[in-house]
Amino acid sequence: MAYPQRVLIIEDELLVALDIEETVQLLGYTVVGSAGNPWEAKDLYFQHLPSIVICDVNLHAEQDGIDLMKELYKIQSCQVVFLTAYHDEKTINRSLELPNSQYLVKPFNANQLKATLQLATAKTGPSANSPDFLSSRELEIIRQLADGKTMHEIADVLNLSYHTVTTHTKNIRRKMEVHSNLDVVAVAFKNKWI
Repeated sequence: MAYPQRVLIIEDELLVALDIEETVQLLGYTVVGSAGNPWEAKDLYFQHLPSIVICDVNLHAEQDGIDLMKELYKIQSCQVVFLTAYHDEKTINRSLELPNSQYLVKPFNANQLKATLQLATAKTGPSANSPDFLSSRELEIIRQLADGKTMHEIADVLNLSYHTVTTHTKNIRRKMEVHSNLDVVAVAFKNKWI
């Protein structure tokens, strides 16, 4: 029998934390606690040693969520989903320096949270560790996505039709087993493909 994943939520906005907690429980995970600052988070982390931590990047404290999770990860590894209103390259790169990390840009809905949690807990096959399963054209499209280009801009840059670019991105998501172009870029950054 599989036991539910134990989730710790670290979010300084109470209403957001409550919404996440409700959604996570509806998805079948066990919430072991919710912390509003790094000090509470450390206490709960050491008490429960969660398998997944959902952590806001900006905790409005001296220590941000990324640095907090780097510190906690040294004690006990876990899957991490960073929540952020920022999707600049620096924040993405910092969040993905931690092994087993994903990120989700605010605002997000229940389906996006579900997909990100599934991605965080998924067992990746050997093909997912290497870009060999992606064509050179697909890798170029991922690079363009990482540069923040829209589908139309990518089509113009690569001299392709809009339809061709959208077909490529659908195939990329299918091959990588992710649900959004943002997840594609996150995995590519994490694996240093781009």
